[in-house]
Amino acid sequence: MARAPKTSEEPERSNALWVAWLFWGFCGWTLLYADRAVLSPSLAAIGRTFSAGPAALGLIATSFFAAYTAIQIPVGVLSDRINPGWLVGFGTIGFGLFTAAMGASPTYPMLVAASILAGAFQGAFYPAQFAIASRTIPQAYRTFATSVINSGMGAGIALGYVIGSVIHPSGSLGEGWRIPFLVLGGITAGFGIAIVRPGLLRGRHPAGRRARSTPLGPRERQVLRRFSLLNFASLFGFFFMLTWLPYYLATALGLRPLTAGLIPAALALLAVGAALAWSRLGDRPGRRSRWIPRLFALAALGLAAVAAGGVDRWLWLPGLVLYGLVGKLVMDPLLVAELSVHVRPETYGRAFGVLNFSGMLASVAAPEVAGLLLQLQLPMQDNFWLAAGLLAAAAGLATHPLPLPESLEEDKIRPDLEGAHSLPAATGADSAPEIASERRNDHARSDSADLVGQ
Repeated sequence: MARAPKTSEEPERSNALWVAWLFWGFCGWTLLYADRAVLSPSLAAIGRTFSAGPAALGLIATSFFAAYTAIQIPVGVLSDRINPGWLVGFGTIGFGLFTAAMGASPTYPMLVAASILAGAFQGAFYPAQFAIASRTIPQAYRTFATSVINSGMGAGIALGYVIGSVIHPSGSLGEGWRIPFLVLGGITAGFGIAIVRPGLLRGRHPAGRRARSTPLGPRERQVLRRFSLLNFASLFGFFFMLTWLPYYLATALGLRPLTAGLIPAALALLAVGAALAWSRLGDRPGRRSRWIPRLFALAALGLAAVAAGGVDRWLWLPGLVLYGLVGKLVMDPLLVAELSVHVRPETYGRAFGVLNFSGMLASVAAPEVAGLLLQLQLPMQDNFWLAAGLLAAAAGLATHPLPLPESLEEDKIRPDLEGAHSLPAATGADSAPEIASERRNDHARSDSADLVGQ
């Protein structure tokens, strides 16, 4: 059936949708990461309340991330069959309710059970949210917009640490740690209700109410395997740094605990600013695909400088700064935006679910591998060398050509990779990618109109 002619109001509706989703996505990640981060400063108090040792406390976080990781691919497939807005909204509501349930848990087993369910509901947010964002945000702004949305992660981490550290000492009988969970959980659930109720997320799924699952094509699967490996390498280094950097700075380099904690915090703020700056460069024609392998190589160089520097601050400190300028928070928006032009809009949920699944595997592997190397009494620098080696291998992988997207092959047009069908720079006329980009954007914007209430 022929598509109904576009009205003059459709571009305005489309623009309003992606700008609104910029706000909702940022706020969502801020609250979700605040709820996640509040656990860390509360662990000591939780241990006293339930007489739990380090292993039992570690199980709380492990159970959360295990459920979060396991749900990624199923939710990604589901978001390609139904309106992903409902998954975002109800996933946020469920996560908020079970975060509050963690604070209200009277026993340790109930706390772990609430943590598992909270992780499962939060897992619905990533694939569904980026499926909507990739369908609504114009290609010309996609990297920058993704960086703005992702910056909520850094804001949420800071908010969670502050709330968890400031509020819980005020409680009586050592039970004050429950207050941050109850407060943030309630706010998050209310935010989820706000997402579901407006017309922002009402309406039909772009493929229809009874859409069938659209399988990934051979080329799309090949591309997704490539990006999953790149994402694993990127997040392996990130989660290693997130888990072990303060410990390394304090024990191996002899810094004061306060200084060892402030340096990673400053790097996180630096990375947020760098991600926004790099994203504008990534949205320029011909730039994003050229810079991905370079960023991986620079990140590898930064971690190698930390490993080689030892106690020499003139090596390890510039290395950390370099990693902050080009690391995970910078690579994430580029990889998401780049993947979105290699897969069809009707498979976005599945593709982003697989992409995040690979990254969350790194979140499990990196801390465990680092702990194993420490148990073997190997130098802490070996962990930096390992992370740097993975990033260097990813840089080499990113230089290999990618196949032409199936949706563009019939038109004999080079794909919408800002001038490349491989991650390094490609040759050919600059006008072809722009034509391809406009065709893909017209299709995505037309489909995304169904996500807006009539």
